[in-house]
Amino acid sequence: LDLAFGAKPILVGEERNMEPLTATCEAAGMSILDPESASKVTHAGFVVAFPCEDSQSQKAAERILEKYNPSAIIATEKLGPNAKGVIHGITGYDVTAQHAKIQYLISEAKKKAILTIGIGDGGNEIGCGLIADEVRKIQPYGEVCQCPCKSGIATVVPTDVLVIGAISNWGAYGIEACVASLTENPVVLHDQETERRMLEACVNKGAVDGTGLGQVLYVDGTTAEVQRALITMMKMI
Repeated sequence: LDLAFGAKPILVGEERNMEPLTATCEAAGMSILDPESASKVTHAGFVVAFPCEDSQSQKAAERILEKYNPSAIIATEKLGPNAKGVIHGITGYDVTAQHAKIQYLISEAKKKAILTIGIGDGGNEIGCGLIADEVRKIQPYGEVCQCPCKSGIATVVPTDVLVIGAISNWGAYGIEACVASLTENPVVLHDQETERRMLEACVNKGAVDGTGLGQVLYVDGTTAEVQRALITMMKMI
């Protein structure tokens, strides 16, 4: 979005993720600065920590939208609550306490007619409320989860647009490829060397693989070589 349109990215997430998020952006060639400095230079953005406490999240969402007036909210693999308000991991366990309540950003954005986009892979991510019935049918814990709520992992939070990938990163890369094509600017889609730098920087700052393999160069159980190969194929197309 920066390379294609000159947009100023604001990255929002849990406090614990700010360091790996910053390192990943810097590895991709984007400086992460304070908001004032970022507004004055190109290829720069900033990060904002969002609370995990439900009681604080609504006000935090209101403050962010009021202060920055974004053109769009894009949620990439950010987990959303089910019909009972419980947030689940893909294996059906309650992870509500550990995750930022980004659903309030989405609901506040809708009030202000701000575009919302969700990117997910398992049906428990924000945006997948558009396909909640299908998630309940398809996913092993879609209908009945492994936590006491017994109401399944399917989130009920929709977005204006939903992009599904086998891995959420890949859904985001698909958007990159489309924007690169639409703007006739191939640089918009990062190359395989940038992908390697991003993954290494993220892991070196403490990020772990989503399938429980630990602090290794994997993404949802697939190797760094797979990520680089995917980017190579997209670039060739």
